[in-house]
Formats: sequence, C-alpha cells, structure tokens
Amino acid sequence: MTVNTLFLTPSIDEAINAEADMFGRDAFRDGLINLFKNSANPLVVALDEPWGTGKTVFSRRLQNKINEEDEFQAIYFDAFENDHEEDVFIAIASEFLSILKPSEKATEVKEKAKQVGKILGRALLKSGVRFATAGIVRSGDFSEANEESANDVGYQIEAELDQLIDQKLNNFAKDKLVFKSFRIALAEYASEKPIVFIIDELDRCRPDYALSVLETIKHFFSVIVVHFLLVSNSKSLVASVEHQYGEIDGFDYLQKFISLRLNFPISKRYEQENNIKLYIRKCMISVGIKNTDKRLLEYLQDFLVERFHKADYSLRTLEKMSFLIIVALSFSNDKSLKLAPIIAVLIDLKLMSPDLYRKAKYGKLKFSDLQKRYNFDPHVTPETNDRNWYDMWWKYCLDNPTGEEWDKLGKGLWQYNLRNPKDIVRHTVESVVDALPTVTSSSPQ
Repeated sequence: MTVNTLFLTPSIDEAINAEADMFGRDAFRDGLINLFKNSANPLVVALDEPWGTGKTVFSRRLQNKINEEDEFQAIYFDAFENDHEEDVFIAIASEFLSILKPSEKATEVKEKAKQVGKILGRALLKSGVRFATAGIVRSGDFSEANEESANDVGYQIEAELDQLIDQKLNNFAKDKLVFKSFRIALAEYASEKPIVFIIDELDRCRPDYALSVLETIKHFFSVIVVHFLLVSNSKSLVASVEHQYGEIDGFDYLQKFISLRLNFPISKRYEQENNIKLYIRKCMISVGIKNTDKRLLEYLQDFLVERFHKADYSLRTLEKMSFLIIVALSFSNDKSLKLAPIIAVLIDLKLMSPDLYRKAKYGKLKFSDLQKRYNFDPHVTPETNDRNWYDMWWKYCLDNPTGEEWDKLGKGLWQYNLRNPKDIVRHTVESVVDALPTVTSSSPQ
C-alpha cells in the first residue's frame, strides 16, 4: 500500500497566502523588495539555501507581495518544470510576454522577441543538420560506397559548411543589432513598471539547462529595469558548472552572473523554535492528529525540534518525519503497544541512520549508541520522565534497569505479551515501523 504525501502535506497555497509567514521571513522579503526598488542597476540576486528550507513558499510570497504593491511586476518561473525546453530564450521570453498589457511598447517587445527567437532557432536547427556531422554522418555510412561516392558526399558537406559559415559571418552584425533592439524595447516597456523575474528550482535542472538560463539572462535580459532573483543551492549550481565545463572553478564562474548572494536571516533561538513547532504541528494536524492530543503532540514536537537544532534537519526532513510518525501511529492496531518515543526514534533511524536501525531490528542496539546520536541522559529515571521521556523508555528497553520505579513502568506490558523490555523494540519494528505503507512525495515544495 502506498500513501501519497500530496494529501498529507500542509497546503502550499495556504502557506503562500497566509497573512504572515510561518518562519518570520516577511521582513526579509520586504527588505529584498526595497533593494530592487533602490537599485539603479539591473540586479541578479542569488538566494542561496539548501534543499527543503522553504525557498519556494518564500518566492511565491515575494511574487504576491510585489504584485500587490503594484510598483513592480513580478514573474515566477519554475526552471525545473521547463528544462525539457531546449530553447531557453523562448521559455523565458514567453513569461515576459505573458504579463505585457496591450500597448505600442508591448507590441514592439513581442516583435523584437520573435526576431531574436528566429535567430536563435535558426542556430538550433543548424546544429542538428550537417553543420555538426559528428554523430550524424559517420565513417560507417561509407563502408559500402566507393571512394568516388565518398568524395562526392565530402565535397557536398564542405560546400554546405562554407555556405553556412558565409551566412553566419554576413548575419553576425545584423543579429547583434536585433539582440540590442530587443533589450532596448524591453527596457522601454519595463521603465513604466520595473520587473522582478524570480527563477526557482534552478539547482534541480539539467546542468546544461541551468547554465543556459544564466547565460540567456546575461546576454538578452540584462536591462536596467529588470531584476532577477535566482532561488537555488549554490553547491548544486557549482557542480553543474564543473560537470559542464570540466576543471574550472565553478564558484568563480558563477560570480560573472550574480550581483549579490543572500541567505535567509537566522532567527533568535526562541523564535526559531516556535516557528518550527508551528510547522511540525501543521504537518501533524494535516495527517489527522488533533490538537486535543496535547501531550503526545508536545513530545513529538520536542523530539523533532531537537533534531532540527542538533542534526541540522531541513524542513522537508522534519515534514517527512512528522508524516511517518503519525502514519505509523495511525496504522498500528488499536490494541497494539504504541510508544511514541520508540516509534519516533526507530523511524528516525530507519530514514537517517540505517546501520543503527539494523542493529535495533536484530536486537544489537545499545543505549550508548543512542546517547551519542540523541544526547540521551545515561542517568535518567522514571521520576524525570516529563523532561526525558525518550531517554527513559530507551534506557528501559535496552539497559533493563532494575528498581521499583522501573518495575512500575513495565507493569502493563504483560497485556501485549511482552515479558522482556528488549522485546518492545523488536515488537515495534515488526508491527509498526516495518509494516508502514510506502510513502511517496508527489510535488516537492
């Protein structure tokens, strides 16, 4: 059975259209808008953040805010959705054309864009003909031809090459004028209402497409009243450069295209923790857990917040962990043992530390293994369970501690046919975690 997280995730539209940003980034958004307003030069700003940090929601909220204020026009472009398109200019130009309001200047932009598109399209077509005969005309094609026939074909190819090169030389100056006239027309139209073009998911594209986007922006759309925001992870873009061009410094290469590199501001610890708890709560509620399950919700939230701070988990990882924990609890039999601390840690191990999960599955996991990963307290007792619920249950399951308080903790386990505390981990693996349906993601946000 497969559970599709499209129906479990908090609505991205809800996050985009919320009155306030869940992660307190609206002030950063407003500062970015002011930066675009106050710049006398065209800017290419890179928002450099890892995968799963909420970049798409931020980008769409930025787009909405710019369009609401009505001083600028904002365009949102999902590069990953468009990387099947070979002609990058057409893909980007069509987004510009989609916002043009009828006017003489708009008509001029459209006509100039068509002229540029024809020139670039002509080049693409020629690259697929005999101009690049490697891979099209091969030596094996002449294996059964006589030498005279082969020479005739060779002369024909050479003649076509000469003709194409002559055309290229003759058209070069004309093409430059067309490109320049397009930029002038775009600048004149945008002078009435400047444009912010947001390019998202650039780091997920094919390397050649990602670089074509950067180069197309630089050569055709760099005009004084058009700004670009590149939303991506610089490490992925650097890898794209080095994949495409070999042994060069990818970071230095990208500097040619980027005016400014920014990161999300770091919130104060208490603000960040509240924001993360709110996000986790929304994830869990979307799966079906109710606000009335306050104690369970708080324990699960605290565990995931700790992973966010100590293990540097991304929002996407927290999201997936939240879903899997609640789905695990939901798919457990009503009469089965449901210990959230055991389920949460086992799911975390299964996703993030498979070696430790295998040890847990086969009864070889030690409490000391979890001490290192989760900073569990080796001296925990049931008397401190309000603060160390996870520590307490894992110590009970793995170290088999003795004493009256520990005996009380395991008093009710007999009804689950669990005589030995170590059986709790095995039972949870077999009946809950390994019995989970497969969870897939339909549309990463």
